[in-house]
Amino acid sequence: AGRLAGMRVRYVEVEALEGGMTRVGMRGLRGGWRYVPSSLHFPALTRQLDYSAGQHVSLRLFFAPPSPSLFSAFRLFESHPFSISNAPPSTGVLSSSSSSDSNRGIDLFIRSCGRGTWTGDLFAKAQLGGRVAADRNRDGGKRVLHMLAVVEGPYEGLGYEEMGQENVLLVAGGSGMSFVLGVLDECVGQRIKSGRGGKIEVVWAIRARCESLLLPRLCIRRT
Repeated sequence: AGRLAGMRVRYVEVEALEGGMTRVGMRGLRGGWRYVPSSLHFPALTRQLDYSAGQHVSLRLFFAPPSPSLFSAFRLFESHPFSISNAPPSTGVLSSSSSSDSNRGIDLFIRSCGRGTWTGDLFAKAQLGGRVAADRNRDGGKRVLHMLAVVEGPYEGLGYEEMGQENVLLVAGGSGMSFVLGVLDECVGQRIKSGRGGKIEVVWAIRARCESLLLPRLCIRRT
């Protein structure tokens, strides 16, 4: 019952980016979640809240891979955890792919692990769906595919003590920057909102060009 309290069924935006990276956008999904700690699944102990920095969701997508295989038949039953890459609109200040702040929602960034994997099949499906969407909308619209999803969470996350330190060092490797982005977004947003000072340093090591696609999101959107 606790897991059902933290579950959402909705259509999400799926967009293939360069180098095997896929963006999953959940526009408008921000408040009204029920927080369910991973070790506790009792509805009476859950509470309503926005998602926060460092949290992740469990994602299940309903899609048929472009190149079906024996393993792809089980894709409908697979769910995977992914970090939320942005803070709630009430706090977040970093750039977002959403055009409207009031409808910002959640973004997940998923890197393909190659052919035959769940992430690889998702990227291939997003590429194919994006080409179809572009053919239907030749006026420069986004190559976005809409896909039915089950989203559970949010889970875990960082506490106020970690976020409230005067000096913060964030270290990320590759696509793990999606986790750090959410933490950085909330850290900077909280300091701007409260007028607190301090220093935040980010160390990010990348090996693949596709991972650098997250770089523009480090820019401050508003103050």
